[in-house]
Amino acid sequence: MALAKHLISVVWILTSLYPSLQLNDICYKTIGTCPPSWKRWGDHCYNITAKRFTFIDAKDKCQQLGGYLAAPGSDQETDFLVDLIPLGNNDYPVYGITWINCIDSGDYTWQCFDGVNKIEYTNWYDGQPQQNEEKCAIMRKENTDPTVDGEWHDYNCVNQFAAVCKKPLQSLHL
Repeated sequence: MALAKHLISVVWILTSLYPSLQLNDICYKTIGTCPPSWKRWGDHCYNITAKRFTFIDAKDKCQQLGGYLAAPGSDQETDFLVDLIPLGNNDYPVYGITWINCIDSGDYTWQCFDGVNKIEYTNWYDGQPQQNEEKCAIMRKENTDPTVDGEWHDYNCVNQFAAVCKKPLQSLHL
């Protein structure tokens, strides 16, 4: 009953703010929100974990939070994520580092995923990825040279860095 009263209040507020809005229109509107400590960009929410994890544990942590380990799919998404990464969240005070969902799937063939969808966008730092035992990828921010902010590096998967988690907006359909 309380939810019904709340929805009626929301409908009343929306129709008061938007007089041209018809009741039938309201049934097709979506209001999206992000949980506390998550930041919205587009139709998704993002969170950089405060704790550091191995790559596999970072993926697990994002799933526990109801999302997935992200990999940026554009320059714009990269810029947004760079703004979220805190400097000094690792053993290097001048860097901010997060795992991204990119892996060497074998024979030095790298694949990046946004959830389960493969993405084609890449943003590797010059000389990266290298053909070595580093099979997971990080995105880095640095305070000494912001021109390389958001560029990717391959890294050993057992190192521990923050995770950048992503999930769809929580939606309320009216």
